[in-house]
Amino acid sequence: MKEGVLPPTLETATPLSSKIGRWIFLTPVFLKTVNPEKILPLSIAIIVFGGLGCAITSLEPFLFFYFPFSTYEFEKLAAFYLVEWISLFLFSDLLAYLIYRRVGGELQFFTCLGVASLPLAVFPYLTVFLSYDIARYLLLVLQIWTLLLLSAALSFGKGLRLDKSLVISLTAIYLNVVILVLIGKFP
Repeated sequence: MKEGVLPPTLETATPLSSKIGRWIFLTPVFLKTVNPEKILPLSIAIIVFGGLGCAITSLEPFLFFYFPFSTYEFEKLAAFYLVEWISLFLFSDLLAYLIYRRVGGELQFFTCLGVASLPLAVFPYLTVFLSYDIARYLLLVLQIWTLLLLSAALSFGKGLRLDKSLVISLTAIYLNVVILVLIGKFP
């Protein structure tokens, strides 16, 4: 300490909460999206994985929500999932521009968004092992995690602070619920 240098134990000590937070927000993965071309195939694979999961389990996706016993064909269910995440990308990008005047970073944001969809992409596969009644409680946790990841994706892709990106994420889920109420799928 005499020479202004911290002891080695103090330099490497990071709180456990900081380490957990880094993995909840998938920060190490999002940091790799600085070169989005490397992570883009993984991002697209996650979205396709989620779409196939919806089609295999006959769950009708509606962005942050799923409805069991869909009557749509395999291809339509997979396509719905893909189109919804692309729509979320366009909606979030538009809001980032309208509210915060942020342009650019679309490829990095799209790459981060695909990674952010991971929790909800896994959900259809969980319904194979769990009854839907039990899995829907787990869906709430996955929705919250995806909402946090969407905020982190906006933060990394658009260069927004996390509090500003959370506004866009909450607007997206709020709009999702409003549309579900208007079309009569949500009580």
